[in-house]
Amino acid sequence: MEHTIDASGKTLGRVAAAAARLLLGKEKGTPRRLVAPNKVKITNANQVVVTAKKLRQTVKARYSGYPGGLRKESWQQIVSKKGYPLLLRQIVSGMIPNNKLKKARLKNLEITQ
Repeated sequence: MEHTIDASGKTLGRVAAAAARLLLGKEKGTPRRLVAPNKVKITNANQVVVTAKKLRQTVKARYSGYPGGLRKESWQQIVSKKGYPLLLRQIVSGMIPNNKLKKARLKNLEITQ
């Protein structure tokens, strides 16, 4: 089933939570062991509402596994380099459980500017 979420004028977290809920199949009662047959398309990702303070202060961290391998990037740096669609994808990804189905569920997510 195809679902479209218009992100214009909505806050980032609410859009991401709605998308994650659809991808997990919460509204259909899909068993947790299956990937829900929902395709989610988020439109107008560049018009999502995020406060300037949250863009500056919220940090995304990655760790390579080596000493000194912690890399931190603020949301502002992510948006300036890659744009809001990547930030939105990262946030939705964080709302989906880390298991074998995560990759398949994220393939059903499409984000357009």
